[in-house]
Amino acid sequence: MQLWLDAAAAYEAAKQPGYVRPQPAPPEPPETLSGFMASDKGEAAKKLLAAANTWILLGESESAMSRTTSVAMDGEGLKRSHQVVGMAAAFSKEKAEIVTIDAEEALELLRSFDVSQREALGHIYAKLTELVAAAPGQ
Repeated sequence: MQLWLDAAAAYEAAKQPGYVRPQPAPPEPPETLSGFMASDKGEAAKKLLAAANTWILLGESESAMSRTTSVAMDGEGLKRSHQVVGMAAAFSKEKAEIVTIDAEEALELLRSFDVSQREALGHIYAKLTELVAAAPGQ
């Protein structure tokens, strides 16, 4: 978690010349997505995603009738989106529906996409580690 907070600070301090900080090893994933999101680690992850102005795609449904549903994490937390995809998106005026969801709803959707809780948490940690490595001054 501290690793993510440090990386968030590095993104924010990118304009300061000579900014350098050591990188400790990434933390081990927690047992549950709910536990992660409710912990200091979840808060640190959201700060890092917000500072880097990015998000992590955790899973998505197969396209059906030119629509897909996905679960992602950004600086505000877990989100579900439902949007038009493929060629239909080029002609559609419909906006993506993006809703904040809790960890339990996210897990239910991820299971329907054949993504396990362990895979989702591992993916979050891997992407956050990539963000740390790409942080300014690293």
